Amino acid sequence: MITKKLHAAVVSLDEVGTLHNENYGDILQGFTKCSNEDFKAVFQHLLTQERIDHFFLHTLIATSSYGSSCSDPTIAKIKHILCNTNDLYNNFATSNKWFINCHVSVCFNCAGVHGLNHCKEPFD
Repeated sequence: MITKKLHAAVVSLDEVGTLHNENYGDILQGFTKCSNEDFKAVFQHLLTQERIDHFFLHTLIATSSYGSSCSDPTIAKIKHILCNTNDLYNNFATSNKWFINCHVSVCFNCAGVHGLNHCKEPFD
């Protein structure tokens, strides 16, 4: 899964000192790019919370979701969110709330998400 690759990449970046605070937000934003609206909404919320935390960084009460304090090192926040991402995905997948479609047909007639043989529009 992508979280394993991300984990390896961020650990490598952290080891050489090139992991930046903004990378946490980049990862959250990346997880908003998916077809599952519920999954996407979680990460949109976390991204909004991260932006709020960043704005109020000088206050001691600012915390990001899942209990990560905004003062936690970036690597800790990223590892935490990657672990939670796997759990969330597994929860959706095992409860049949994640529609997995390996093949998406696009209609050549109307550009809809169905095959030409299922198109209800008049043919051009």
